[in-house]
Amino acid sequence: MSVLDKIKKNGWEERTADAEAAGATMFVSGDCPDFMVCVNLDVFLTTYEQRGIEIMGVEAKNTFVHEMQHIMWNEFEDQGKLINPQAKIKLAFPLAYDSHAPSATSTSKQLVQAQISQSSKNDLAANGIDYNELIAYYSNKYWKDMYTCHETELTSRLESYRVYLTDRNVIQMGGTILLKTICSDINKIINNYPIHWNFKQMIGCWVLGGMTPNLTDFVNKLNALAKNNIQDKNNIQDKNKFNLKQPDQDERT
Repeated sequence: MSVLDKIKKNGWEERTADAEAAGATMFVSGDCPDFMVCVNLDVFLTTYEQRGIEIMGVEAKNTFVHEMQHIMWNEFEDQGKLINPQAKIKLAFPLAYDSHAPSATSTSKQLVQAQISQSSKNDLAANGIDYNELIAYYSNKYWKDMYTCHETELTSRLESYRVYLTDRNVIQMGGTILLKTICSDINKIINNYPIHWNFKQMIGCWVLGGMTPNLTDFVNKLNALAKNNIQDKNNIQDKNKFNLKQPDQDERT
């Protein structure tokens, strides 16, 4: 039976209290049964009351897809079939870590802001971004939680951001994200404009990693990382006939 079949059979379970304690909309680890998604219903009730049934439905669907992807990641890791090795992720996110590795740092610990090189400062300035304001935004201890740089979350967030851009016709499916698009969205973060939550998390790990590589190279590596990941998943689909969908959710899970 494929992973998707197992998830379909097990379905989901209401775990509002557990999810609230973990600060999650949904989750698949901890006390959540294998191949099942545990759901915080209060989040979706609030979304329904504040934003309507259509938005609630979209948020629920996208968050389910996000959590299903985590189940797949865990299953592939257990089989020694990493979809995207940590070495590739570290090219863009030097602080990325594998939570399953024996040496993984506890998620309760805080990341330390790495020193920023002058070349990174210059590159940001050349692209119209104030690096001091960007650092200030991510100075809150919330962003420094190790969770921000968990490698499976980083990959999911990059894919979510790509779908976010695709849905808005900014890029085509499988297309390249332009540097000017990343710059525009980073400035939205700085100026507290609404922007995709997964993008905020993703940029947070890069900022805490000392903005290394510099922004221009970082965008190139994001595009290369996404294309490598698409190819890896296509290879898995050919072998296992999994239909992997892209997540697009904007809640912390």
